[in-house]
Amino acid sequence: MVWRLDESRSAAGERRIGRRTRWWTWTVCALIAPSAATADYASITRPECAAGRRPGDDFWMVSTRCLDAPCGGGDFQPAVFHYDGEGLWQPAPLDALLASPAMPTILFVHGNRMSFDGAVLSAWDLYYALNRGRAIPSVRVIIWSWPSDQLPGPIRDARVKADRADRESFYLAAFLGRYSATPDAPLSLLGYSFGCRVISGALHYANGGSLLGYSARSAEPIDPEQPSGDAPARVDRSLRSRSTRVALLAPAMDHATLDPSGVYGASIAAADRWLVLHNSCDPVLKRYRLLEPFPGVAAMGFEGPHGAFPDNAVWQLDVAPFVGRSHKLEHYFGSPAIIATLARYAIPAPP
Repeated sequence: MVWRLDESRSAAGERRIGRRTRWWTWTVCALIAPSAATADYASITRPECAAGRRPGDDFWMVSTRCLDAPCGGGDFQPAVFHYDGEGLWQPAPLDALLASPAMPTILFVHGNRMSFDGAVLSAWDLYYALNRGRAIPSVRVIIWSWPSDQLPGPIRDARVKADRADRESFYLAAFLGRYSATPDAPLSLLGYSFGCRVISGALHYANGGSLLGYSARSAEPIDPEQPSGDAPARVDRSLRSRSTRVALLAPAMDHATLDPSGVYGASIAAADRWLVLHNSCDPVLKRYRLLEPFPGVAAMGFEGPHGAFPDNAVWQLDVAPFVGRSHKLEHYFGSPAIIATLARYAIPAPP
């Protein structure tokens, strides 16, 4: 069952799709991109960037931009940075992050066409918005930075990034399997656009599902004829030993991928609650189906999640009244109603 937090629909959000034309395909590919402006490195390392940072909060970045696209796991040696509170991101070993004291954690995965700098700025925007006018516990913010810089050719760019987002799930699954070893700290996974694919794929893979022909039970390819939803409902103990919640903002993926028979069908059981924010007026995701190899496949970020889910497992909200005709991340983070919803449903209180 999918619980709708708001059944209202804007008249501008009608679902009819016009003729499939190369022009619209070009438009969709060009616009599945983040709203944060690209800045030079100096602009994100100035002390002013931390003007609203609360004492006790902790900031890290895990970057896979230096790594090749994985196939079924393998070596995971990302670049890791720790914010020193003085305006600088200092290189740090992964073990330092994994050994950090347990505390509530927000892990943010950005979308397509996001530079290294843009990923940092978007995470700051999220942090400031969540802290504005509300009391949340001290948190650790982890920015998951994956290689999504723009490639030549908008159609090629979108297709390459969709594939990379799925493969990026192997890295995130490997990280969560180690980071989740601290059971007393609640975890929130927040994804935007293609970042939602990364999170969903990681939880699906970690929970025994097959992804791109691989299973977490071994590094060997499995029978491609076996539906991913047939994977056993096995959850990594480290994930289920703590409170884990997921928020997907404007997810650029098939609306039925979270169904038990879907591509990420094993992921639902790996978290306590899922929140899906979709926009029935999103001018980009409205035409997402033009990018899919199968006719008529709609985006979850436009129609919301479709599937048979356990009671209270998946909540959804149509944010068209708050975002309007936009796919931009800044319009999500700039809406007090959306931020309040994220704080309530996606940010768990410490045990």
